[in-house]
Amino acid sequence: MAELNPKKSADRLFFIDVTRSISILLMLEGHFIVMWLDQQFKDKDGWAYSIFGAIRGNTAPLFLTITGVVFMYLLERKGSDIYNSERVKKGLIRVGTLLGWAYLVQINYRTIVKNTGTWAEEWIAFTKEFHYNPFTYFTHLVGDRFYTFHILHCIAIGLFLTIGIYVFAHFIKKMHYIPHFLMAAALSCIFMQPVIVQYYDTHAQLPFLPDAFNNFFGGEHSVFSVFPFCGYVLGGAFIGSLIARGFDATSKHGLRNLLIAAISLIVIQVLFRLSCDAVLSHFMDKPIHFFRLMDSFFLRFSMALVLVMCVILATRNKTSINKTLLAVGQNTLPIFILHLIVLYGAVSGFGIDTIITSVSAQELDAYRQPWITIAFAVVFIGIFVVFASRIDALTEFYRKFCNALFFRPKSNAPLTTFKAMSGMLVLGCAVFQLISRL
Repeated sequence: MAELNPKKSADRLFFIDVTRSISILLMLEGHFIVMWLDQQFKDKDGWAYSIFGAIRGNTAPLFLTITGVVFMYLLERKGSDIYNSERVKKGLIRVGTLLGWAYLVQINYRTIVKNTGTWAEEWIAFTKEFHYNPFTYFTHLVGDRFYTFHILHCIAIGLFLTIGIYVFAHFIKKMHYIPHFLMAAALSCIFMQPVIVQYYDTHAQLPFLPDAFNNFFGGEHSVFSVFPFCGYVLGGAFIGSLIARGFDATSKHGLRNLLIAAISLIVIQVLFRLSCDAVLSHFMDKPIHFFRLMDSFFLRFSMALVLVMCVILATRNKTSINKTLLAVGQNTLPIFILHLIVLYGAVSGFGIDTIITSVSAQELDAYRQPWITIAFAVVFIGIFVVFASRIDALTEFYRKFCNALFFRPKSNAPLTTFKAMSGMLVLGCAVFQLISRL
């Protein structure tokens, strides 16, 4: 394994930021089209929607993989001791921030208003439940969907596992084995998935975990479970560790190795499908289902590597990249949060999905045709591109607004921003409650 030898800096991350931009824009396009397009046009047997579905299915794995690449590359680039490593501290803050936002965006004012009674009944219920079981009252107030495990949770857990492996390797003085540990952890996530899925097929939940934490692994409200989706983050961290240790992905040699890795993963996926009946038919009832859960990981990870190679080839001879495109890739978290608010009505309870469900189908039919949906999707994506290009000015305005309302932050740390936004949400919830009572 190559020794840690970071020589290149930001120019090495051009292809990573461009790949992140592509993945977040594909996510915006995919979520909007799935929500807005009329159900009659969602023909999974048709070639157009099938291609769209295949691209959409690879968007999240691509984004998770690139997140792991960026994080591990920055973590190992300086090769500092963990006690003095700013990247470890920033990484832990990032994990906490992601988890905070993951739950914060699932607080829905409309759900809270719906689940509360009159002021007197609400106060009596609150005091009674708070005395005996505050957790039960809180769950009743925000709804079960508050505990949905989605992509922000998955990224946070994946980054936390990456930091844990980094710290573990430091303590056992085996830093040169970090890529091996990361790959072993990624493979563990892959092979644990069918086991967990088969367990949830016959059991409602894991008996030793509370209901809120069962969604981490499976269950009704598990969208991006730990197994296997954290494996994409860990697999990306493996690549990021190699890049930090001298592997030049932009060279001909590096591209050749990435291509070999992608082809090998596709071959593994094909072999899994061909051999599942012959190998596992004597050991379990659903061998095909078992292997297809695993081979999809290899296929999607290989597709992520192929896209990375395409981006590298497109950017390798360029000394500068469009600033707007880089801004999109460098601000994926605010873009993701804002798109949740606009599309799904996160926090406020009012979004585009509310419009679709509240307006009669006849009034919207003319606007939910395929070509009109595509045009709307382009406009929708354009709005977020403009938002990303103006993120600095908007951030400064936001900080001044928080400064005037709540406190005077001493730094621009993510945790400070999170606190300010939390205060704004609490104030907004109170105002919303008052208005809804009028």
